[in-house]
Amino acid sequence: MQEKYLGDTPDFGKYALLRALCNKRTGLRLGINWYLTIGSEVDKPDNRDGHKRHHATNPETYKPIDPELWELLAHFQLDEHRSLTKFESSGVLQNGTLYHSEPLSLADAKGKERKLQVRSLWVQAALKKLESADLVFVDPDTGFEGSAPRHYKQGPKFTYYDEIKGFIERNQTVVAIQFMGHQAGGVPALVSAIKHDLRTKLSINGDIHVLRNSAGTSILYFIIPAEHHSVLISKSIGAFLDGPASSVFEWVNEPCAVTDENDDEIRQIIYSRYQHIFDNPELVVAIPMVGPAMGAPPREWIPKAIDKIERLIDSGLSINEACRKVEKGIIASENIAPKTVEMTYRRYQREYWNEEFCRCVITKDIEGAVTAYKRLTPAIKRKRRID
Repeated sequence: MQEKYLGDTPDFGKYALLRALCNKRTGLRLGINWYLTIGSEVDKPDNRDGHKRHHATNPETYKPIDPELWELLAHFQLDEHRSLTKFESSGVLQNGTLYHSEPLSLADAKGKERKLQVRSLWVQAALKKLESADLVFVDPDTGFEGSAPRHYKQGPKFTYYDEIKGFIERNQTVVAIQFMGHQAGGVPALVSAIKHDLRTKLSINGDIHVLRNSAGTSILYFIIPAEHHSVLISKSIGAFLDGPASSVFEWVNEPCAVTDENDDEIRQIIYSRYQHIFDNPELVVAIPMVGPAMGAPPREWIPKAIDKIERLIDSGLSINEACRKVEKGIIASENIAPKTVEMTYRRYQREYWNEEFCRCVITKDIEGAVTAYKRLTPAIKRKRRID
């Protein structure tokens, strides 16, 4: 992280996610390990990172995600306001947030051993400073370790797996940022590689959630919940993606179910709510059915686009990647705005599983209802009073 980045578009997505995970509702206390670097020590002179600020001029897309955050970050569009001291007192993040703001600077350390010692002391200071946090966000310039050793010039731009081990071992949830480069195999290959490293190098057996944020560049967030936070984190992510954030965020390898209930518990929830249907010997339609997905009749391009998107997803692409491939052939001919294809597909998915759940309940197909329940959004569950 560098101070010149403060308030840019990747920052907007970062803070929107952290505010969704750590707030009065969740009760989780946030800790930030900035991995603060000094640009002149780690970057080339012509580095222009931090100049992507299109969220500030596109309020129709970004402001609905978190209106208060959008307003607060306006202050940091001016160079003179971009300092961690000003940011940490700005109210962008919740009161009580802990910060490790010491720069990770190796430039004055002479020799490999001294550089490694300085870095080790910096890591220990971060562990001590963030001890009382429930969730720790690590914010390196680039992401997880690559091929460069940690004592090299660009080493401070990366977090190394053993540097987050202490947080995980003391049962803190960890969220780490990863910027996409030009990796072979794209997002699926990178996600698979990092998940493998996290599980093998840190012995993580539980959930590892991955969110992708489109912010002028692709940014991944690896979310490693502490066991006692697992349900809360999953539900918070689901609620976040159920809202306007879905326009720029997606769940990579989205789990089938964002729920803590097993199948037997889900059956009981559904049966208790709709007992008057399941116990009636005659078919009873007691809950409203929605109309055909996307309205009737749908615009001509929609069914074909949805079919193509689902085939691409089946081939291994993420929702975002599949939608982008399909939208290239539709935007010009149909005169629609970018993101319309993806928003249409996500809406179709929500409506499909809502309608499928209703159909299964009405026809007393309890197993089908269980399957559909796992794909319902939190908002639909609240509407059906089955949350």
